[in-house]
Amino acid sequence: MFVDLTFDPLRFTSLKQEHTGSCLAGDLPGLAAYLHSKQGVVDYTVKGFVNENNMPVIEVTVSAKLDLICQRCLAGLQSNVSSKTRLILVKDEKNLPEVEDEIEGEDVIVTPQTMSLMQLIEEEILLALPITSVHDSEQCHRSDLNLDSANKANPFQVLKNLKS
Repeated sequence: MFVDLTFDPLRFTSLKQEHTGSCLAGDLPGLAAYLHSKQGVVDYTVKGFVNENNMPVIEVTVSAKLDLICQRCLAGLQSNVSSKTRLILVKDEKNLPEVEDEIEGEDVIVTPQTMSLMQLIEEEILLALPITSVHDSEQCHRSDLNLDSANKANPFQVLKNLKS
C-alpha cells in the first residue's frame, strides 16, 4: 500500500531532496475511473532543486504500465504512460508568466504551503493518459466492428414498409 508523503516544497527544493519509488496503480484513487484492473505499476521520481535563475523547481517523472479501459469494447488495454514535468514555484500570482512566455514541459505555479506526493504522481499520470484509450480495430473485442456494411440491415427499411 502506498503511503502518501506531504512535504514543504520550498524546503524540499532548497535541500535538493529526491524521492523515488513505485506503487500499484490501484493505490492512486484518482486513476480508478480509467483502470480496467488495479494491477498496473507506477514508477516515479520527484526531485527538488534550485535552477540557474535561483527559482525553486520540483521535477516529477512518472513511468507506468497500466491496464486501462478500452472505450470501445470496455475490455482491458495495456498502455505504457510516461511523463516528465518541471514545476517552477513562485511566491504569488504576480510572478506568474504570461501565456506566451511559458516554456514547454515547465509549469509555473504559486507555491503551496504543502504538497502531496500522491497528488503530484496522480496528476502527472492523468495528464499523460491518452485522450481516448481504444484498441486497434482488429484487436478490439467489439463484434460489430468487423461486419461488412453490405451485410448490415438498413434501419430505414422499416419506415419504407410503413409507407407502402
